[in-house]
Amino acid sequence: MEHWNDVETVVIGGGQAGLAMSACLSSLPREHVVLERGRVAERWRTERWDSFRLQGPNWTLQLPGRSYNGPDPDGFASAGDLIGWLDGYALAVRAPLHCGTTVESLRHDADADRWLLRTDRGQLRAANVVVATGAFERPYVPTLADEFPPDIVQVPAVRYRNPGGLPDGAVLVVGGGASACQIATELLAAGRAVYLSLGLHDRVPRRYRGRDVIWWLTELGEFDRTTKIVDEGKPDTRRGTGPGLLITGVGGGYTVDIRQLALDGATLLGHLIAVDGTKLGFAPDAEYVLKKGDVMFRRFVMAADHLVKQQGMALPEEPLEVVHPGYSPGEPIEAVDLRAAGITSVVWATGLQRTYPWLDVPVLDAERRPVHDRGVTAFPGLYFLGLTWQSRLLSPFIHGVGRDAEYVADQLDRRMRTRA
Repeated sequence: MEHWNDVETVVIGGGQAGLAMSACLSSLPREHVVLERGRVAERWRTERWDSFRLQGPNWTLQLPGRSYNGPDPDGFASAGDLIGWLDGYALAVRAPLHCGTTVESLRHDADADRWLLRTDRGQLRAANVVVATGAFERPYVPTLADEFPPDIVQVPAVRYRNPGGLPDGAVLVVGGGASACQIATELLAAGRAVYLSLGLHDRVPRRYRGRDVIWWLTELGEFDRTTKIVDEGKPDTRRGTGPGLLITGVGGGYTVDIRQLALDGATLLGHLIAVDGTKLGFAPDAEYVLKKGDVMFRRFVMAADHLVKQQGMALPEEPLEVVHPGYSPGEPIEAVDLRAAGITSVVWATGLQRTYPWLDVPVLDAERRPVHDRGVTAFPGLYFLGLTWQSRLLSPFIHGVGRDAEYVADQLDRRMRTRA
């Protein structure tokens, strides 16, 4: 007869979402355990490059019951800094962690109304399960990657560490977001030839009128936009995040300008659309992508200026150049030969996606996204936390997951009180 250990609630994932959930459950209080396949914040430990910095200032390090109180609130933490902060948080909230525990399957026993979890360290039976593995689990790499010659080294951004980790030669960086631009900048500084295949992005100033962009987005109410809002010119936010913010915390944080990368020597390309042997085909849309980013830049500045005037804020005026004055677009490049360009490696900075290979419950839609309402599923006792647009734009961020954790914990508590 199989042996099952009983627990009221199992939280899957020991990153910021799982720790926030643990803190909220402990405050009720509700019995629970937290299962983590590796160590606390494992992805921050193993899936960030050496020079990585958080995109938000240190004051955004906020989880239930704890906020950053260090000496540099406007600085930008390294991955190591963040790991230390999360380790300290786990100790402070006394999270009942079981690290080194991989979930192999999760299914529902309808007759007993219990959730059955198999792990590589034993079996658990629980009244509730909170899947807190987050929104960014596995790198997304287009199928075109399979068409590259076998001698071309290919790495997703989460496996990139530094320029020395790539073979000598030019590098193709695919993606137009923050990760792509940070990696391209580092490669250029190391003397590498860089080809940058652009993706859509939302370009904004790092700071404007003396305040960080994250402060502005908070004051403008952007982070509180819900999944039910579809803005003009933006994708349906119920289907994903849309273009990402083009910001960086490297070097104390500065405004990222892709045109400056071109002036520094990068070759700007449109979307990669074809691979035929050593021949690469690109859409002639690099300038279109840049101009789309400029639209967001102008909208942001106009919205910030309007808010200053509306609320009578005493913030200094600050003229900004939208388009780099030294940049002049050339003819679009639609074909590149790997050998002629000397490209020996590709960095895929094309985003991350969810994956639930162990989830044996019909709770995912056709695109493998959890079907839920603010983290509550149609299956009693099954919850999700840390998802993109779980309740609002801020949901998957460190300083946003806490509100969702409180809501899910309250829903779970009500369920258990009803059952009592």
